[in-house]
Amino acid sequence: MDNDPYAKFQLIPMGANHNYYNTVWTADTRPDDWTILDSDGDDPWCGENAAGNGRDTPEMQQAHGLFFIASFFRYFIGGEEEFGAYWNGQTPVPETLCPAGEAPCDDRFLLSVHAPAGQRLVIDDTLDPASLTTNNLGGAVRFDGFSRFGICQTNGRPGEGCDVATPTFNIAEQLFMVWDTAATYRSELLGTNATDYQVLSVRVGISHGDTDNTDGQDFQVVLKDMDGNRAAVAASDYGNGLFYPPGHTFYDDANHGSQKTTLNSVAIPLTAFEGVDFTSLNAVELVFDQTVAGTVQITDLAMQRVDF
Repeated sequence: MDNDPYAKFQLIPMGANHNYYNTVWTADTRPDDWTILDSDGDDPWCGENAAGNGRDTPEMQQAHGLFFIASFFRYFIGGEEEFGAYWNGQTPVPETLCPAGEAPCDDRFLLSVHAPAGQRLVIDDTLDPASLTTNNLGGAVRFDGFSRFGICQTNGRPGEGCDVATPTFNIAEQLFMVWDTAATYRSELLGTNATDYQVLSVRVGISHGDTDNTDGQDFQVVLKDMDGNRAAVAASDYGNGLFYPPGHTFYDDANHGSQKTTLNSVAIPLTAFEGVDFTSLNAVELVFDQTVAGTVQITDLAMQRVDF
């Protein structure tokens, strides 16, 4: 909401089951919830009987539950500043939360940050089909080189509505883009002064069902100023969720897999864009030239302050 004074956070712990955050449910005879859907436990990510699965043990899960829940309340309610560093989206999780202590493991804890209304400049929230031509600032939007692109909205669970990846567990309206040659999404910034902001962020989903995505994706994020200066960085350096969604095909009447697409943050410090005049920005571009082909879904392109 335009007048919302509070930050919002989405945190996806990739190895978690909600039972294991509860010490009573973990200790009694209640089964792992996933077995209700996958009685053989053989889903390659969520099935505990699958070799090399992605699950956290109850002990590991309670440890990261303690870290995330306690640090959140101690910072945002208790005012204990030392617990604020993680919640700006720019600080790695402690290595003690990583399986076998093997750090870094930020790809297991996907944090997306949405700053309060007064601390963000929305470039494009993709909330209606006008986003295919015009962004929230009134600047032109262009799609160059894509074989297909459009806008879609899912219905939460079961996540239907975006034909590029069903299910997509995100109810926000979003853009999808499909490419099989170098392609560029461009959003005009009309001389925007971004000196009040710290990061450029966009939420991205790697669409399952496209075999060109199976090794993950990467793309360049480019800022240009009105004088023609240009700076580019790799999205993969600042986003941990650019991997192909793991698991068997999502469960329905015939399947019992965990695979689903979610949209997760790529948040780039503006200081990474060297040589650009932040008092007069011309455009932001997402340039898909790092892989031969693929499909992604995006929403919430914005500048933000994250020192809440």
